[in-house]
Amino acid sequence: MKSVIKYVLIIWTAIFLNGCGGGDSAPGVSVASLQGTWYGALWEGTYYLEASITFDNAGKITSFSWGGEPQDTGTTKLDQGRVFAYAMTKDSGALLLDNTGQYLAFASDNIGDIGFFQKDGSGYPADFRDADIIAKWSGYSVSLTFDAEIDQLFTSSADVSGGSPGVNYGTFVASDSLGGDSTGVFLNYHQTVGLWLGEGNTVGEGAFELLVWLSADKKAAFTIGCDPGAMYNDPVVGKVYIIDFTGCSYTVWNKG
Repeated sequence: MKSVIKYVLIIWTAIFLNGCGGGDSAPGVSVASLQGTWYGALWEGTYYLEASITFDNAGKITSFSWGGEPQDTGTTKLDQGRVFAYAMTKDSGALLLDNTGQYLAFASDNIGDIGFFQKDGSGYPADFRDADIIAKWSGYSVSLTFDAEIDQLFTSSADVSGGSPGVNYGTFVASDSLGGDSTGVFLNYHQTVGLWLGEGNTVGEGAFELLVWLSADKKAAFTIGCDPGAMYNDPVVGKVYIIDFTGCSYTVWNKG
């Protein structure tokens, strides 16, 4: 993965970036597409908190809350495709809207601050199963620069198959319109927060570590792929920490 790219968020599949130009805004997409309240979770690098974010029809962030308390407000503007730039009092970064308009990935330009939200959704249930990740996934991808500005846009897809009991929790094959082909395996998952951990290899680029974070309704997933050694899985507290974001990539998947 390119070390010059600090943040890479990919809507839908694939975590393996090469190079491609951006594009115009998607038809019918505007700041009004964000209107409403989105529920999900925030990850600040070392811990998870249930969170929500509310927009008005002009793209204003009227409330950004986590831990049960309002934290900030701000504004958004449409950048390209379904990618929005946001600016709050304490933070700025990018928001990525999926093709259904129901899921939103959040990436702060502060290293380690990410979030995943569902429109009019609910908090995270403690009933995930290892089979929830088995599906075909497809859509579009975007890579961002260190300052959360758009670097690339391209299409991608992946197929996750069932695992072997006692050995792994699934295998995957992924590809993108730039010719990036990858394979890998999920080695563990945390049931209460819907996290899958794995590793894989991208043709021409090498090995990576992988974390997949499912939405509460299990129909979408936020994925983080990093260079080997960037992730630390703490079995005592049951959490995964990313200790080096250099070379990481970020993904939002939808089933089907």
